[in-house]
Amino acid sequence: MGSQSANVPSQRLRLFIFAWPHYLKRDATAVCARNEPRISCVIVAVVSTVLEDMAESGEEAPTPLASRTYSGKFALRIPPEKHRELAIEAAEQHVSLNQLVVSRL
Repeated sequence: MGSQSANVPSQRLRLFIFAWPHYLKRDATAVCARNEPRISCVIVAVVSTVLEDMAESGEEAPTPLASRTYSGKFALRIPPEKHRELAIEAAEQHVSLNQLVVSRL
């Protein structure tokens, strides 16, 4: 290994803050590192600790978002004026309100 050469530019220190409020004992955790692999290692360690704590207390770990099944539907609450504006725009474009909103997401 050895030390870094003086003429190699130093990497910037990066600060990553992540929140997992239901599971962490505090609202957020800050991780400082000079490279992404180091950040990843720290985050994996924190998540592993949380999962161990959950198992010890009899809690079930949440299903990862990427593994969940989605219906393709969700309810959205918007102000009535915005609903009216979008409905008019959809009618002017000869598309359904759903098609208009999906095209904007």
